[in-house]
Amino acid sequence: MKLILTIGAVLLIATATQVEGLYRSLAELSAFLFVAALVTHYRKEKREKRCIEPEEL
Repeated sequence: MKLILTIGAVLLIATATQVEGLYRSLAELSAFLFVAALVTHYRKEKREKRCIEPEEL
C-alpha cells in the first residue's frame, strides 16, 4: 500500500511538472491526496503497533 501511494505521488508530481493548465492542477491535487493518504496510513499503522505494557508493582 505504501509503495503504491509513494509511486503514484511521484508520478503525479512528475506529470504536474510536464503539463499546464487544468491537467497540472488535477495532478497536483491528486498528488496531495496521495501524500495525505500515505500519512494517514502511516499514523494508523504506528498507532496499532503501540503496545501498552503493565507496570511492575
